[in-house]
Amino acid sequence: MIMKYINNFLIAACLLLSHPLLAKDKVKGYGLDFATLCNIYWAHTGIINISTFDKSGLDIEDSGEASVEVPLDVYCLGRPDELYNTSAYFNMTVTSVSPPPANNDNSLVLTNTTNHPSSPAQASHYQLKVAACAGMLQHAQPGLCVNTIGTPTSYVLPADGSQKEIMDALLNDDGQQATQQDKAFCSQYPEDCAGEILWTHVGQKYDHPYRLYAHIQVPTQQGIAPGTYQGTYTLALNGRFSGEKIFGIDLIDMTINNVQQPLTFQLKVSSACQVTAPGDITLPEQMFSGQSVSQPATAQVRCTFGTPYTISFTGSHDDSEGILHMMSSSGAAIPYQITNSSGIPWQRGEIFTGDSEQQAINFQATTLANAPDQPAGDYSDTVTMTVNYTEGS
Repeated sequence: MIMKYINNFLIAACLLLSHPLLAKDKVKGYGLDFATLCNIYWAHTGIINISTFDKSGLDIEDSGEASVEVPLDVYCLGRPDELYNTSAYFNMTVTSVSPPPANNDNSLVLTNTTNHPSSPAQASHYQLKVAACAGMLQHAQPGLCVNTIGTPTSYVLPADGSQKEIMDALLNDDGQQATQQDKAFCSQYPEDCAGEILWTHVGQKYDHPYRLYAHIQVPTQQGIAPGTYQGTYTLALNGRFSGEKIFGIDLIDMTINNVQQPLTFQLKVSSACQVTAPGDITLPEQMFSGQSVSQPATAQVRCTFGTPYTISFTGSHDDSEGILHMMSSSGAAIPYQITNSSGIPWQRGEIFTGDSEQQAINFQATTLANAPDQPAGDYSDTVTMTVNYTEGS
């Protein structure tokens, strides 16, 4: 029986060594490198647009950490998630970032390409700090994220060498979509898809259904200006995983030896404004409606950093000249205006600029002097305050 097992093993080993994919790597001890088991074309020669990121600068400040998935155009023959290897490991390092962080602290950043700081002191408002993470959000693991240049991930495989946890994180079966895209890549790079079927069942010709994933984390940070943020990261991957085994002996390993590739990521941060209206405004009692009286009020407006905005006031009974009117239940009207704190009629075109903090908007409701007298009674109006804003500069 022992001789029979040995013969079977020798036959299997010969089959492996005769396989064209293994032949070019046999000096590695039956090891296949990452570029052989995975179609590592990094076909994103352009920008990876993270369109699913839908946050304003105020969201980034108020809503806590946000994460967004980034599927990469790298497809692998298989995922050895049922195997154990106590010497298996994986790490990722971001070796460079362009444009670099403005404050030279080695943080991973994306830089605003549409709007720019008016002075060096404002640079931090136009760079978004992020963390780059290997793997999918659904199976995120501690130690697979980095937020500084040159620092490798710290993930350690379980003590028993189980590879399932890391494989669940890194590789997802994207099914038909992945296979279709992979076929297009294989037609461009046929030498990397040679061979009908790997004896080890890690895959077959034109069948790389497992897609490599990453994700980007955006932590809470203050005063981020709206605009399109972009950065080119050079990722360096290193690792080793077990492939198929016979009688407990590794026959195929997947090795990742300092695989480096620059990838350009882009996401958009939108503008936003928040308005806190004043309470109801009650003017002083008047003996005669032709008197001019005023009552001050304050609203709070908070807009993303650098966002210009204007404010307008509209009553329920405005006339063609823009004069507002408070009405009684009998239909009598007292004309009034919204003015600034100096009593000057409110200018609709006045431009304010957001700084991500609440800004006090002071105004007054002022009745017009010399207006015709009206019957005694209660007069009221409902006023709408409108904040119009555009992308920041």
